[in-house]
Amino acid sequence: MSCAGTLNARLTAKSVERLINDLKEPARSICWGDLGYDLATISVRLNDELEARKLLSIEDAKLKYYDPVAPLFGNEFAVKFVDAAFELDEGAKCFALGRSTACVFHLMRVMEIGIRAISRCLGIPDPTKPAERNWGHILKHIWDDGIVKKWPIAAVRSHGDGAFFESIHASLDAVKNPWRNATMHVENKYTDDEAEHIFVAVRGFMTKLASRCDENGEPKA
Repeated sequence: MSCAGTLNARLTAKSVERLINDLKEPARSICWGDLGYDLATISVRLNDELEARKLLSIEDAKLKYYDPVAPLFGNEFAVKFVDAAFELDEGAKCFALGRSTACVFHLMRVMEIGIRAISRCLGIPDPTKPAERNWGHILKHIWDDGIVKKWPIAAVRSHGDGAFFESIHASLDAVKNPWRNATMHVENKYTDDEAEHIFVAVRGFMTKLASRCDENGEPKA
């Protein structure tokens, strides 16, 4: 009965429930012929109801994306980047269901949450105007008003926080055009292999960022 309920086969579920109640009734006896008839009726009814349903099959290798047993980007990221949970879950489910381009779209939104965290960590105010939300604009601010301002000498940026944020900035700049900007154009589509590659890369970037700060940029640089 629980299976019929999960499939929203309400008429079948009702028939099963009725049969179970009949079998539990001590004052009523039921012969094998009647039981066989009831079971056959339930089977036919279930088949009729299933014809109105569509069932999707997920490849074994992709089950971990649809129903993960552990946080996909690790426990530290899950704790520190709560706002990214929805986008990551949507992106993972899209990949599991073969919607590769949609997967990359959600992954870029995860990256945007990461960029906001970097800006906050460096003391750069959140953008208030639509034009200021452009990745190129934000990355310029991260470099000019954050990294260079805090670590103006290249030699100083060779270690510690300076090296960390310079590396983070370089990674973002490298994916800005081929991934983020390309995803916004309708003529671009991604294959399963491309989406999986980007998923792994975004996971690496975000777990690295989570090792330094949370979604609010804490602790500040």
